Amino acid sequence: MERNTSTRNTRENSFTNEFISAYLKEQVIIPMRYVWHVSRKKNRSSIQTKGIIKRNVDYGVFANHFKPNYETINLMWPLPIDEFDCSGIDLNTFYLLYDFWRIDTRAYEAEWRTDPFLRNDLKAYHLRSPNDYLCSLTNIPARAIHLYRYRGEKTPVLYNAAGVSGVMIPSVLKSA
Repeated sequence: MERNTSTRNTRENSFTNEFISAYLKEQVIIPMRYVWHVSRKKNRSSIQTKGIIKRNVDYGVFANHFKPNYETINLMWPLPIDEFDCSGIDLNTFYLLYDFWRIDTRAYEAEWRTDPFLRNDLKAYHLRSPNDYLCSLTNIPARAIHLYRYRGEKTPVLYNAAGVSGVMIPSVLKSA
């Protein structure tokens, strides 16, 4: 049993070292004020109290560097890869399995770079540019994050303000 643990730790350390080496070669990005982290709801309690932290087997904190909307939500990492595990589930139901954390990059100090390992998967998952997928070696404190949830179907909202009427599509995410 001890040997298996030692082998796993060696493999994890090797992977972590490989990631850090690749990470340091990536371009430093000055992010928009808000970037987005996506995680399963089962992590909510921990994230609310501790913030977004690197786990032992992980090598960074990851964020999507674009504003989510109904056309881009399916491109928010890790949703494209997780969709394979949830085949047969309606997408509206699928997105409800996740929390969307808005990270205020002005609320703490961190260096962001493009995710070096995701770069190779951009075409395979029909993703956007490398600069849209960031990572940091810095944990994100709870004070710098705010929880959002998937709103569901896009339902037009009629409005009338100052004598002007129109139709508005609400944001894909709503504050929790």
